[in-house]
Amino acid sequence: MGVLFGYYTASDDHDASRAIVRDDDKPSGTGYDELVVKGIDPVVDLVPVEVLITGRSAEEVKTDPGTDT
Repeated sequence: MGVLFGYYTASDDHDASRAIVRDDDKPSGTGYDELVVKGIDPVVDLVPVEVLITGRSAEEVKTDPGTDT
């Protein structure tokens, strides 16, 4: 058995925080595109996850000033 990680797409950081902190008692991520994967830990593998979610190259993700990787 492993841990499943859920990743969501959002237009900006404020929108992303709304996917997790909800005021309407709906489950986290409701209404957002989601990718659920096993074995891609965000602490270790954040660049590959962002590549999968956004479709951008690893180089684009690494040079994005809004990315903390």
